[in-house]
Amino acid sequence: MLKLKEFHDFDIYDINYKLLSEKELLALLKDKEVEVDDDDEYHLVKDVKVGFSEDQDQGQIVGHINLIDLQYSRYMEMTISGYFSIEMDPSEDEEAASQQMYDEGWYVLKQQLRPIISFLTTMDSRKAVHLPLDF
Repeated sequence: MLKLKEFHDFDIYDINYKLLSEKELLALLKDKEVEVDDDDEYHLVKDVKVGFSEDQDQGQIVGHINLIDLQYSRYMEMTISGYFSIEMDPSEDEEAASQQMYDEGWYVLKQQLRPIISFLTTMDSRKAVHLPLDF
């Protein structure tokens, strides 16, 4: 059995936030090879890349996130990271434990990040909790 004991030193850095002209928005979508789906309720394009180190005492998860808000022509880019420690039964299959560690670490990181992204995309803290983002 694998269990996340502690999650700490969560950080968001290298934040790039920009309001785009229509021309800039179209160029960015082309550059990122994004196909816009008219059915996307919130018009958010998410590109998330995650790196993950496996260490029982000092595991780290790092993510680089690009968000394109089509509705308000905004572009956000940021890097996030967090450290954690785990408890693991020595008899556990390492590959399965690694996948579980990744899933749980990324889940915890998303929970930390969600209200911040929601606030940045709505720019209205009263609405932030109502914008469901699913990375």
